Amino acid sequence: MSFLKRLFGKKGKRYFLIASHGQTATLWLASAINRYPGVFCSHAYNYPPEGAQGRNLTGEENQIRIEMSANRFWTLDLNDFLSEIDNVTDHSIVGNVHAYTYGRVRQLLPTLTRAQRSNFMAFNMVRHPVTRVMSMFRCWYNEETDQVAEFVNIDFKNRSDHIKNYILGRHKVEFSTRDKAFIVSLLAMEDITKDAALASKDNIENISFEKVTADQDYFIKLMRAIVGAEHFDSDVAASIFFETPLINKHNKSARLSIEEECGALQDWQRDALKFISDNSKMNDVYSGFGYDLAF
Repeated sequence: MSFLKRLFGKKGKRYFLIASHGQTATLWLASAINRYPGVFCSHAYNYPPEGAQGRNLTGEENQIRIEMSANRFWTLDLNDFLSEIDNVTDHSIVGNVHAYTYGRVRQLLPTLTRAQRSNFMAFNMVRHPVTRVMSMFRCWYNEETDQVAEFVNIDFKNRSDHIKNYILGRHKVEFSTRDKAFIVSLLAMEDITKDAALASKDNIENISFEKVTADQDYFIKLMRAIVGAEHFDSDVAASIFFETPLINKHNKSARLSIEEECGALQDWQRDALKFISDNSKMNDVYSGFGYDLAF
């Protein structure tokens, strides 16, 4: 893997961020990384920062936590964010999964101190576009209540005209609540593709969801990049891969295949997926990661 060429320096703190828009098993990945001795890894943005161990919160408790954290998060520079993590641990390797998208990391890199930047690594999480779109859709749409996440209505109204106009120019569709969630999932996939392209341009490793959740060797190489070759123990990393709850259950047999996902789509949905693929040059971006976009 190319990211092995960019190991941390041997002295001082080591910092890492794994960027993601979500729906790439970021919580269990952060939990797995956090189990490695000497590493403190948080998940998303929580204030005060806490190690990623999985959370058992009610919906109301989780919403309060998110709102309180979000009020602070958007005012933080990247050096302040990392300093907050520094303040809650004495570990020499600290980082985060899923607080930032890569585009946001890229914007904030100049705010790092010289010491932080000299020992800093960034990664970006990717997943096959079809399964990621469907995972976002299922996350954001509640079939039992026919409701969507709050931001879906906002993005559907303000950001998705190019997708809606394309669909209406070719199909007779009256957009239901369910349809809105699907269209906003496509919109998010366009944003995700832009970030993946930026990461590739910057020689930042795009970590494969499918590989890191099912391929022990791939996971071990990622841990080696985070820990650094000098202090790395492959046996410890291997044991973490198998012992972290749920980490070895994310495999192809547990998910629908690409063909099954595409086969369940309506004609206009499949057409819209192809549209955003062409519009964002998705095939050019994802073929380099070994994904088949023949849909």
